[in-house]
Amino acid sequence: MVFRVIVAVLTAYLLGGINPAIELSKKVMGKDIRTMGSGNPGSSNVQRVMGGKWAALVVVLDFSKAAVAILFAQFLCAGFDFEAGMMIRLMAGAAAIIGHIWPVWYGFKGGKGVMTAAATALFFHPLLLLVCLAVFVGIVAATRYISLGSMISNAVFPVLCYIFYPDRLTYKIIAILIPLLVIVKHRSNIIRLFNHTENKLSFKKKPKAE
Repeated sequence: MVFRVIVAVLTAYLLGGINPAIELSKKVMGKDIRTMGSGNPGSSNVQRVMGGKWAALVVVLDFSKAAVAILFAQFLCAGFDFEAGMMIRLMAGAAAIIGHIWPVWYGFKGGKGVMTAAATALFFHPLLLLVCLAVFVGIVAATRYISLGSMISNAVFPVLCYIFYPDRLTYKIIAILIPLLVIVKHRSNIIRLFNHTENKLSFKKKPKAE
């Protein structure tokens, strides 16, 4: 069983490290998205540099890779027993987030892990994702700051875990780790928010990539 857990977590890390924003920017524009815009290989920067349709594709692919990693861990370690697999799903999700943020494939320079965190919340407990998503939408609608919505909605996750699983210490520990990772990766955004220089959500049409 220990071997299966190791395989599941390692696989989740490696899958999480595959970055659609980097791959698409190289294929579509012939450049690494990390050298353009804010330099972050995530959907927000893709939206600014490449346009909405590419950003939407990045969102789907980022979410999907984490989903595959988590489901692989579930079936490898717990089969169809989803109650017994809650811990391994949470571990695999955390590993996918770490892989996304520090990917071995790209010199350990990756994104901020927001969509992989969303997939982790969904497959751990769908209701938790719905609450976090509602918080995210509310914050972004009110401020137009995606980064602020991402950080606050992730910070809500461990609070919900404490409410739903007050006696599960391991759940709480990993649940705290996830938003900490996401918030640490948003430290430049935090500085810009304080300086009032953070980019706001915009739906202006971008020029077509050649």
